[in-house]
Amino acid sequence: MLKVTKLFLFESCIKAMKSSENNDAYTKTLLSKGRQDSYVAGENSVYVIYGRNTKVNTEKKGEFSGAVLDAINFNYWKMWRNGVRETDTSLTYGDVKYLKSEIPQVDLDKCLEIKAENNRVIFTSGNYYGFHDSSGNFHALACACDMVGQPYSELLVNKANDISYRVGQFWNLLSWDGTYIGLYYSREEERKMLNDAGITEGFFSVGRGKWVQKKCI
Repeated sequence: MLKVTKLFLFESCIKAMKSSENNDAYTKTLLSKGRQDSYVAGENSVYVIYGRNTKVNTEKKGEFSGAVLDAINFNYWKMWRNGVRETDTSLTYGDVKYLKSEIPQVDLDKCLEIKAENNRVIFTSGNYYGFHDSSGNFHALACACDMVGQPYSELLVNKANDISYRVGQFWNLLSWDGTYIGLYYSREEERKMLNDAGITEGFFSVGRGKWVQKKCI
């Protein structure tokens, strides 16, 4: 009787192994075709559905808080490194999706005025700066990675602005090497932007991070 039982168990094991091999082969076929098994599990069954088309969407819709906007404008490169996914209409970070159409403007109240103290203009990473153009329109700038420019949140929604770009470039050039600034800005433009920042006559300096340059107006 013992021998019969052992033989029965052995044969059962062989059948189970063959059945498992067949199931594995069938599973691989499903995966290769991107199909889903139509098997309906019983009440006590333990079953995993395979297939490329079986992914469950767990994304949640996110709201643009001030912290999220700051992360985009000051640390977007870190978000990219950590796996942010971007489409024409949205950003997905982790399991949270943000719609580009809902990206807010940088609040005027969060922007520092570009003003010299003791003839020194210093830009600090992680801060917003603001100015008004000759038509009275407000423009926000962001200092990220020691570079001054239009906030990346505005570029994401295709709101690139030439005035914002030129003002940001002006301060970047002055803090790095103002020798050739005359190639990009007239003497009148240079003097106006310096005067608007409170610099009138004599020596002055402009800095951003490790870049600091002195110049005479």
